[in-house]
Amino acid sequence: MSLLAINSPKSRFTRVPVLLILILLMRISGYTQEAVYLKNRWTGEYIGGEANQLVLSPAVKKSLWYIERIDDDYIRFRNKSEYYLNVEKGYLEASKVPAGFFSGQWKLTITDGHQLITNRWTGAAGENQKRKLEAGKAEPGWWSAQWILEDAEGNILNPKNYSLNAYQQFAPESGRYYKLQQI
Repeated sequence: MSLLAINSPKSRFTRVPVLLILILLMRISGYTQEAVYLKNRWTGEYIGGEANQLVLSPAVKKSLWYIERIDDDYIRFRNKSEYYLNVEKGYLEASKVPAGFFSGQWKLTITDGHQLITNRWTGAAGENQKRKLEAGKAEPGWWSAQWILEDAEGNILNPKNYSLNAYQQFAPESGRYYKLQQI
């Protein structure tokens, strides 16, 4: 194909759909991740640190975490260093773990208006009962195991169930109108 054929009127029309598809794909992929800060309800401290060094810290050293959906119920937390929150070595850390490893997959459930972060592999919750960041068996009522999610601007997000199966029981009433919106 010559350069002249690329600039022909026919080729312009074939390039437009391809360009539109690429723009739509880029736009859709932008919605798949949500950036959040993780703030502990009990202490008000954030999960912070650089690379794989996790710490509980005040707001000045908080780290932004990107939520990546794994399946209908579980997500992963990724920091800007491309490390994932996990319990692969038996304790809470941020490191490189493959997407399929259950040690790096978390379920967010709503507990007392806050988020409980539970690991898929161990069932342990992210908590700080001993005033240090760890994953352990925690009761849903423990404030040390409850987290507040804040957006990138520091605004508190309403707790939500990230499960795609969370609202299967919805049965609309006949004759009523409902407004559907993204949750």
